[in-house]
Amino acid sequence: TVYASDAEAARAQGEAGEGESTIAFLKEQQWKIAFRNEPAAKRSLVETLRVPARVIAPPGRRGIVSAPASGLALEPADGAFPRLGSRVTAGAVLGSIAPVLGGSEGTQLLSIRAELEARGIEIETEIERAKAKLARAEKLLARAERLQAQGASSERELEDARFDAELAKADLQAAEKLREPYEAFRKARDAGSAPLSVPLRSPIAGIIIAARATPGEFVEAGRVLFEVLDLSDVWIEGDVPEPDLDRLPPSPRATFVPSHVPGAVGGRPAAYVTLSPSIDHETQSALIVFSAANPDGALFLGAAIDLVLETARVEEALSIPVSALVEEDGRSVVFVQVEGEAFVRRDVRTGIHSGGYVAVLSGIEEGERVVAEGAYAVRLQSVSTTIPAHGHAH
Repeated sequence: TVYASDAEAARAQGEAGEGESTIAFLKEQQWKIAFRNEPAAKRSLVETLRVPARVIAPPGRRGIVSAPASGLALEPADGAFPRLGSRVTAGAVLGSIAPVLGGSEGTQLLSIRAELEARGIEIETEIERAKAKLARAEKLLARAERLQAQGASSERELEDARFDAELAKADLQAAEKLREPYEAFRKARDAGSAPLSVPLRSPIAGIIIAARATPGEFVEAGRVLFEVLDLSDVWIEGDVPEPDLDRLPPSPRATFVPSHVPGAVGGRPAAYVTLSPSIDHETQSALIVFSAANPDGALFLGAAIDLVLETARVEEALSIPVSALVEEDGRSVVFVQVEGEAFVRRDVRTGIHSGGYVAVLSGIEEGERVVAEGAYAVRLQSVSTTIPAHGHAH
């Protein structure tokens, strides 16, 4: 600011603040260092806690396909065994196991084949009976509808007829559903295919992460042949140090960032799942779990990432840069620039930190300009016994 006279400039500097001692820090001194001021302004602040985390599979998203019986591993009729990284659907046939006929196992399998054939005949008989019951129920329903239209029967009798027809229809559908596996067995038998075999079906949709089946290999019952993983959604499991647990709100918001980028900001959002009620005695931390969408498969199982947990949020809080704070005798002070070469020291009470800014609870008014860069140089000047000479360097 340029004043009309030296007296006016001196008077303006004297008005820096009632009871406040003015610190002179000349422009020549400011030009020689990294110096910057910034006004105190209202901002939305979010305090965060960054903790180490890892990607895990949610419950029910990992499926194991093992040999249900000892026998030969056979490829599916429409292709080869799925390979590592192959994508499969729920219920997809990955192959089959053909038990080897011979000895007691062979005798048992022949017995099973006979039982299947007998049960198939029983199912067909049940289907025919269900069809007959449905035909009769539909005739009775049609009769009841005619009588009710003529006023010769009650609404209750019509409802009973409708119920019997629906029940007969459901019985037929159930019987036809039972036919499917026996029909498949009959077709395989008529086609002269391999002896009785058991299909290997994927329990879930996902990606093959382990494939250990070799065509024609004899495998023992229970041996794991395939592992399927669904990572369309993942869980992120983090470690919150015990001293920081009190800082967390009931359902904290969070984002996650790469662990190899220390100063990473932003990140992708994650949804809170749970916080473990126990402390690990080795790490002295509690597990916190979040879920995150992973449609592009970019998050690999076991990947190391960092969770950025929101611990506090303040809307429109008066704030200044953290770099403006100077520790002085155990308290936080800032230097307010009241004129081009005049500064005053202020004790401040601070709140949460967020993104390089800190909330100011007292000591600063909105719009006042604090020294954001070069504050220590101003502090040194304030304790110096040498009065800087006025003038301009050229």
